[in-house]
Amino acid sequence: MGGRPAIAAWLRARGASEDLAAYAEPFGDDVEAFWDRCPRADWLLALAARAGSPAAAIAQAARAVVGLAVDLLPEDDEALRALAEGLDGAEQGRADRLEARAADTADGATSTLYLAIACALRAGTLPEAASLAAALTTQALVLDVGDCAMLSVVGWSQRQGAERVRAVLGAPRLG
Repeated sequence: MGGRPAIAAWLRARGASEDLAAYAEPFGDDVEAFWDRCPRADWLLALAARAGSPAAAIAQAARAVVGLAVDLLPEDDEALRALAEGLDGAEQGRADRLEARAADTADGATSTLYLAIACALRAGTLPEAASLAAALTTQALVLDVGDCAMLSVVGWSQRQGAERVRAVLGAPRLG
């Protein structure tokens, strides 16, 4: 444990949500244990962004999480799939177009997915947007299922997203 900051205090000092900081409390300064056990992609991405992990890696992890919804939503729109597969953080105009498309889309799940993709696009230059991409992915999946399956989908999406983040990013160093 020698000299590393407590994760929860470190997160609070950097404006993280209280639910994330509260989850981190029991881990003390053990970032690796927190990283390995955290069940939520949005929390992992929020920590990585605040810790200064490389923006390109954060954006790649956000794309992997958004891929959960692209793979599962009953959307056959090849343009949507191409946008998700071809995410490039340098293309902010593409993110703007997706946000406009989201506003014009009546289906809540698809509209929310467009917003998730736009956030993943922006994560290349604004890493903080990655955690929103993960949260919107879960929301898109929830909007696509009936009420009785909602809690199951939330848990599944968060766990699968966290695994995808860990597949791309290692535990960050807090400084």
